[in-house]
Amino acid sequence: MDTVKLVVVVLLAACAAAWTLIIVRWRRRRPVLPYEARRPVPWRAADVLALLLVYVSAPALIAPLVEGRLPAHPGLPAPAAAGNVPGGRESARPAAQDGRPTTEHPLGRLLEESHNGPLVALVVVCLVVLAPVFEELLLRLLLQGWLESAEGGWRRSGAWLRRSGIVPVGVVSLCFAALHIRGAAAAEEMPSAAWVAAQAAASLATAAAIVLWLRLGVGATLADLGIAPRLWRKDVATGLVAWAAVTGPILVLFAKIRSLAPAVVVDPLPIFLLALVLGTLYYRTHRILPSIVLHAAFNATGVLLALASR
Repeated sequence: MDTVKLVVVVLLAACAAAWTLIIVRWRRRRPVLPYEARRPVPWRAADVLALLLVYVSAPALIAPLVEGRLPAHPGLPAPAAAGNVPGGRESARPAAQDGRPTTEHPLGRLLEESHNGPLVALVVVCLVVLAPVFEELLLRLLLQGWLESAEGGWRRSGAWLRRSGIVPVGVVSLCFAALHIRGAAAAEEMPSAAWVAAQAAASLATAAAIVLWLRLGVGATLADLGIAPRLWRKDVATGLVAWAAVTGPILVLFAKIRSLAPAVVVDPLPIFLLALVLGTLYYRTHRILPSIVLHAAFNATGVLLALASR
């Protein structure tokens, strides 16, 4: 619990520092995040659809390769008395203890409850490394990049909104939130090691397919792919400032909504707000690293809080 309090203090201090920096720049009439233009991306709707097909089919193709090779048991402790956990501590998750459906994220439950060290390590890698890289490549680079190019054509023809960026950022943010829609699960249902490994392999394979297809098949340059090696320090700093500014408020909003609707999976709403920031970072910089850094740091914060609750 001391670790949780420390994380909260760090988040509050980081949030105050980030918003102080933002306000100072705004009062000095300097752009908080300068817009950096780039040419329209070279990939088209057919490329987006083909890579989305890879995303949809990869888990189903990879799952049979790992099933039976990894233990199915997630390494949970033996059931304790209702309302209590080993060591005499009162459970923070009564629904998981009395058999009723739980709205907690299954990977979050694994981090909090599993005693399978390698599985926990794999979940951490998935959440902090693979998911941010894969999801930002799929949603921000591939989908939002294409929508920005398409939106440019719509504006020139007078057939769409005049204000650039609203449609790409908004649509992709809705897609990102939709990916996190799920129903409440039975308390005893937990992801197996094979399932986690299949998801990790599918994410890695899809990310590689996106980069290779766009680079070799479409002829995208490093700039098209949102990669600027000489600006990596600036991009990391931008992502971390964004993390400091939004993580605390989003987590507070998540906790508040969850307290008002404990029987409902409320992830999509806070995730949508995070996605708006991720999309804005990409739209303003047209580089992928700031979004990846924010995404990874946000997930790492959640992982740290889950591990501290064990």
